[in-house]
Amino acid sequence: MQNETSETSEICVLVVEDEVLVAWDETQTLEDAGYKVIGPAHCLESAQALATSEELSAAVLDVNLGRDTVWSVADTLRARGVPVAFVTADLHHPELGTRFADIPRLTKPISDTELLQVVETIIAASS
Repeated sequence: MQNETSETSEICVLVVEDEVLVAWDETQTLEDAGYKVIGPAHCLESAQALATSEELSAAVLDVNLGRDTVWSVADTLRARGVPVAFVTADLHHPELGTRFADIPRLTKPISDTELLQVVETIIAASS
């Protein structure tokens, strides 16, 4: 576990999630695995600000933030070369099957193992 922590301690993961308890759980899971969590951002404006200003290794984005969707944040991150994974309870967004078909997604509720696996996968794929 010590090696895992030292390998992940410089990896910054943006968490975007509007449900406070879910955001807390995702943050704890990632921090316990040794990642540095940026956020969590609970609204589109703060997510966009972090997506443009922070040095990021990966991002985990809840698709729906209240009435907003995170498409603009995902576009910003992709333009910066930051790998993204979506978390959603609603897989019926047209963008998930077209514009963002190549982005991994997890269906809520997610397990700690699923979260860690998707983060590891998107980081490895971007290397």
